[in-house]
Amino acid sequence: PKNERNNKIFEEEERAYKRKDYLSKGAYGSIFKVEDNIAIKVIPHDSNGMCPSAIKEILFLNKFDNPNIISIKNIKVNETNTSIYFDLFPFDLHSFSYKNDFSFNFWKKCFKKILEGVEYMHRMNVIHTDIKPGNILISVDENNKNENDIQIKIIDKFSLFYRILLN
Repeated sequence: PKNERNNKIFEEEERAYKRKDYLSKGAYGSIFKVEDNIAIKVIPHDSNGMCPSAIKEILFLNKFDNPNIISIKNIKVNETNTSIYFDLFPFDLHSFSYKNDFSFNFWKKCFKKILEGVEYMHRMNVIHTDIKPGNILISVDENNKNENDIQIKIIDKFSLFYRILLN
């Protein structure tokens, strides 16, 4: 039953991408790994249509232009769901920290990138209310251990961005 529902949700996406892997389920939708190093977050519509939290996340992420904040690659909306396409990252910071033994300087560079992303959001009058290792994606060449080639992306679950209303 649950798998049948997920398969129906992905009929449209499977025409464009070959589904590879279910990654996770959040409060508002599921995330799948697909070809071309893309992840799809699929948010089912409620009885009123598109989820307001999905709209809010799309608006904020489309406004951001920072290398340390996840960016939307594509959006598809149909009658039953909204699909948001992102670059796929191999780890979140939580799982990565247990699997790797990098230097203190490596971790300083990671946290500098995180702080640069948070500072950018603050300059855009936005606060992130759930900064934690599971909401930070990381990519680094583990074979070469090139500590200068670190990609950090701050992500968020729905409805955790809040616009600061300035007078």
